[in-house]
Amino acid sequence: MDEFNISEEFLGGKREGTISAHEAAMLTAISWSLMSKDPSTQVGACITNTSNRVLTTGYNGTPIGWSDDEFPWAYKEGVENSKYTYVVHAEENAIANYKGSVEHFKDATIYVTLFPCSNCSKKIIQSGIKRVVYLFDDRKDTKDNIAAKYMLNKAGVEFISFEELRKIDEVDISFDSMPNEYVKKLVRKL
Repeated sequence: MDEFNISEEFLGGKREGTISAHEAAMLTAISWSLMSKDPSTQVGACITNTSNRVLTTGYNGTPIGWSDDEFPWAYKEGVENSKYTYVVHAEENAIANYKGSVEHFKDATIYVTLFPCSNCSKKIIQSGIKRVVYLFDDRKDTKDNIAAKYMLNKAGVEFISFEELRKIDEVDISFDSMPNEYVKKLVRKL
């Protein structure tokens, strides 16, 4: 049997400057964050399996069946009926929206635009997700942030900033260098 060979003229010539699976997942989280109606904090989440396939996504918003026009989006310290009483976080939505087997979350990665709170960290741990990749950690050193990191660490869930992950994986492409103007707009919107 003759070996099938492809002529040299058909090899090579692939497009350069593509993004990595990590960048694609984070861009997915960013895209979903833009769906949030929250006037101050838009958060998106994307969960991928060990093969870097997207399993589910979510953003912070109103519970199912509640019109976001009737939602108290304002927040005041100590006010009981402010947004934090009602909002469903992006991580919670991503986990709750998944219609497959929870076994698919085993060793999965969640990409989030903002480091998870302690309640979302508990749900991440319980779901079997083993890695959190976050874009921003704006609440660093708060009691809730310290508790979230403590729980994730104790449960063996790795957490790493997106920038640090890109350095480790030697990903050179920054969002600003991408040729697509629409993607640049998405990222700048954050």
